[in-house]
Amino acid sequence: MSTALRKNPTWLVSACLVLLGLAVLQLDQVERLFVPRVGAQTPPTCGGVPYDPATQGCCEGTIYDLATQACCGSTVYNPSTQGCCEGTVYNLSTQDCCEGQVYDLSTEGCCAGVVYDWSQQVCCEECGCLID
Repeated sequence: MSTALRKNPTWLVSACLVLLGLAVLQLDQVERLFVPRVGAQTPPTCGGVPYDPATQGCCEGTIYDLATQACCGSTVYNPSTQGCCEGTVYNLSTQDCCEGQVYDLSTEGCCAGVVYDWSQQVCCEECGCLID
């Protein structure tokens, strides 16, 4: 150890504290870059792409507009013209859903959860049964 350091050990301690302080400062800067802060939220992702859940939805990896679209199973659809029946998209003007089964409005009906052919059967509303 040099004579100057032996005569003034405070200088050595000060130098060490300065170096230590720089190391702590640098570590703090590194943490800010790479360590997420407590309470900080990362944006949600859909198919690996960030999206805004206030205006967008995620449908099996596809981002869609919440104002004009919806998700049915894994398909994005337009709820103003289409419906969703247990994961199947259907046309609202020509089809409907009966207990998870899509049926044709022009030839079929739904009676107590059963799709039936209008030309072959009639639905009894009182008993909820089909009459041949």
